[in-house]
Amino acid sequence: MSAQQHQIPAVSLRRRVVWATVGCLLSVGLVSAVFVFRVSQRWLFEVVDSRLRVEAFTLASLVEMGGDPAIRSAEPESLVGEPSAGDPLADYHYESFGQSLQIWVDGKPSFATDRTCCAEPPTKTGWLDLRSEDGTEWRAYSLRRSGLHVVVAQDVSVLFWLSDRLLIEGLLPLLGVIPLVAWLLFLGVTRGLSPLSRLADLVRSRAPHELSPLAPEPPVEEAQPLVDAINHFTDRLAEMLEREKSFTANAAHELLTPLAAIRSEAQLAAKGSGEPEAWRRVEERVDRAARLVEQLVWLARADKLSEPGGEVNLQRILEEEVAELGPRIDEKRIDFEMSVSAAARTVNGSESALRSAVRNLLDNAVRYVPEAGRVRVRSARRDDMCELSVESSGRSIPDHLVPRLFERFVRGSDETVSGSGLGLSIVHRVAEAHAGSIRHERLAGSEGARFVLTLPCSGAG
Repeated sequence: MSAQQHQIPAVSLRRRVVWATVGCLLSVGLVSAVFVFRVSQRWLFEVVDSRLRVEAFTLASLVEMGGDPAIRSAEPESLVGEPSAGDPLADYHYESFGQSLQIWVDGKPSFATDRTCCAEPPTKTGWLDLRSEDGTEWRAYSLRRSGLHVVVAQDVSVLFWLSDRLLIEGLLPLLGVIPLVAWLLFLGVTRGLSPLSRLADLVRSRAPHELSPLAPEPPVEEAQPLVDAINHFTDRLAEMLEREKSFTANAAHELLTPLAAIRSEAQLAAKGSGEPEAWRRVEERVDRAARLVEQLVWLARADKLSEPGGEVNLQRILEEEVAELGPRIDEKRIDFEMSVSAAARTVNGSESALRSAVRNLLDNAVRYVPEAGRVRVRSARRDDMCELSVESSGRSIPDHLVPRLFERFVRGSDETVSGSGLGLSIVHRVAEAHAGSIRHERLAGSEGARFVLTLPCSGAG
């Protein structure tokens, strides 16, 4: 399957922002509507309670002033049918909207509207919750005065209908506004994200070799972290390409030098001039070229090395590599001493990579130490890290070379000992890949150098 078939669908920030904002608006609107509904419902019930009480006292006062409550009204709009002249109740108009009025005088029914909330006068006074014979729930106010009993009640279902109307009429405008808000948000977000589109066009329009920093106009605060990240990446890419160019040029030079010498020595040997010595020099040149190629291969591997896991016996690697260097140590009559701490015998990492790092450290020490010089190899544990130090006598490293010691192909201009300048670069890369480090130290009171490789110790150490 092609890479495009495995591509994860792109996520639209525009849609995310719009839907998130609309969702927030809906949530806030619904919560507000519920809150307003509850408050309005409580307010409505309080208003009705107040009105029931006022009407009960008003009716009681009118009856006490001489009104005739014995007239039963057949019309819900008025309390009385045909009141007598001068009756105080004649001017009282009652708007029936699910309400009930009942009056008892001396315990006998005297007046009732078409709908009633109770068959008998309630025993309690004040605000009451009643249920009539037909199952209707009522909110009522009962008032009793010396022989006069007035009950004014309101059908509760009407109150709930009114509160539902308040909720619906409050939500309808909100529902109508949401599409308009979503459209305006879409336009606003599209305009707000336009700098990202311009930034994408700016990146697409660049030539492959153009790695200068991006500078979009006008700069946008929200897009600046992305611009900074891209610029940081291009800086690292430019640096890496520059290193690769330098590496290629230096590698070609280092390979051409021994190959040209091999050609010259081979031509001399072919002419029969000093044949044994000529072939020996050819062998040396071939060995140097082979070592250079080996180090180039290792350097390429080290660049791709990620932090590995596993327990590695550092003491065994040291013993095997010292054994390999034994003939050269004897030939130069080197005073060689090795001491491995029991707590620093094993480390975590890749055995092949660590072997290469140890080999380069030991080879450099043996290669650059003078005749009858001194080499000391020691390991010790510092907390969770193991330190391997390789110390050699001889010339100290010039100050101007110290900051660049671990770069590729760095060697002193007056160096007479053959080498490629890659050994310490390999050690540095291996140390980085193992969450360790490599550092150079000057020897106190004497000429020479010490290199300390720090690696994570294994639990067994």
